[in-house]
Amino acid sequence: MTTPLLEDAKFIDSLSGTFAPHAHPCYEVLYLKMGTLIIHVAQRVYTVNAPSLIFVSKFEQHSLTVEGDAYQRYYLCISPTAAEAMIRDYTLLTVLSHRPENFCHVLDVTPLENEIDRIFDACVNEVKTPLPYTNQRQAALISELLILLFRFAPSLFSMEKAKTISVIWKIQSELEANCRESFSLNRLAEQYHMSPYYLSHLFKDVTGYSVMQYLTLSRLSLARQKLLETDLPVTEIVYASGFSDCSNFSRLFKREMHLSATEYRKEHKT
Repeated sequence: MTTPLLEDAKFIDSLSGTFAPHAHPCYEVLYLKMGTLIIHVAQRVYTVNAPSLIFVSKFEQHSLTVEGDAYQRYYLCISPTAAEAMIRDYTLLTVLSHRPENFCHVLDVTPLENEIDRIFDACVNEVKTPLPYTNQRQAALISELLILLFRFAPSLFSMEKAKTISVIWKIQSELEANCRESFSLNRLAEQYHMSPYYLSHLFKDVTGYSVMQYLTLSRLSLARQKLLETDLPVTEIVYASGFSDCSNFSRLFKREMHLSATEYRKEHKT
């Protein structure tokens, strides 16, 4: 069965208060249609005024506070696996996943408001009422959105050659899929026919993370998923997620999520 491209799509017209730090194993695109919010993402703080898009990758912890009473927001949760399989253009996908230095998560889309409205409305309808060829329609809508954004704000996307981006994407996918295993920069460099120095520089330049940072974030993402979707003891989750010891895991998890693993499970598990 084909994985849906849009894991979720919603329109929210009443919301207030502050939402605690959290992260999702999907690419999130928020469209603030009306109102103002403050969002903390990747250790940065933005005051966002409508109409704006906000891009959050699957590794980025974020929290938000709604300002005032007038508020309308769309939310798209895009499957990384399906995006890679159905869109295939890695350059377009970089706005969702790659976080080079000084990446801005927020984009004012005032000149594109009518087109953005149409695309997000259609995405919500496709999830709410699936019809024949809904996966293909979703892929067409997200592709249209990304092309529109690339033409409007190309600086949000990686300017590396498509071939280079595709290699980095393959390495990212390998790290994510096999994050329980041990990796070394030298082994990856040999596998992809690069020098370790060049691979390290290229990976950091395209993604915003070192290879080992990306591996750690992949492991933390898997651990969060297991905390919320299973009742396994934390100790078992540590080793099942690729970490070699509990103390290192606890330190890294607390640094990223500002909660212990036990506290995170208690606060977020439904």
